[in-house]
Amino acid sequence: MGLPVACRLRSEGYPVKGSTTAAAKIPVLREAGIQPYLLCCAPELSGEDASEFFASEILFLTLPFRRNMPDPEEYRRQIAAVIDQARTGSVRWIIFTSSTSVYPPAGTEVTEDDIIVPQNARQRVLRDVEQDILGAAPISGTVLRFGGLYGGDRELGRFLGGTAAVQRDGESRVNLIHLDDCVGIVSAVIAAGATGEIFNAVGDAHPTRRELYTRKARECGLPAPDFAGSPGGPDKIVSNRKLKTVLSYSFIHPDPLE
Repeated sequence: MGLPVACRLRSEGYPVKGSTTAAAKIPVLREAGIQPYLLCCAPELSGEDASEFFASEILFLTLPFRRNMPDPEEYRRQIAAVIDQARTGSVRWIIFTSSTSVYPPAGTEVTEDDIIVPQNARQRVLRDVEQDILGAAPISGTVLRFGGLYGGDRELGRFLGGTAAVQRDGESRVNLIHLDDCVGIVSAVIAAGATGEIFNAVGDAHPTRRELYTRKARECGLPAPDFAGSPGGPDKIVSNRKLKTVLSYSFIHPDPLE
């Protein structure tokens, strides 16, 4: 998500710096008109010219919460290192890309006002990181809880199409968002100066996994996945009403079926 957002902001006239952990991506950033920096956070932050990178007004923080982290608390330590560095620079606002996975499967609609009671260590750490971002005074924070990303090179039909294993939760509903809307929402948040907020960022429609992946696999010319006959557990519908109300945002791709 980082590079498409950076390119959008560049097109809107913002000067943009971009960090990467891979030296091979430096030329890609430079070619896109983005000032590149090679930084690492493991969990301490290191890299040449880190202080110059953080001499910025807004930090769009999209550090991935990798599922293969042996200790989820390492992610919180990584974010803490970034916040500490941001405080030494001129950053006045951190926009953090969180995830709708912070919500347990409640079987009902969930909103930003819900009190989250984590069911596992990853949910607990993600919830705590969100609070760290929002409480990083004197820096302001905004949390964007993105749903499952599709679009670009992430074709929905290829996620499950043609897999040999039987999939669970065929009747569970999805909470997805297209890359174009991810970019549009970040731009809208910055334009509105929407600090101190949490926004759910998912499309309007919530088809079942069975309906969505069966149709998309066929559109890609792949065998439809097989699903178990009954759902494996409760799902959730993530509400996007606050996003649309506060930012007056209209989704480019409201329905993943379309």
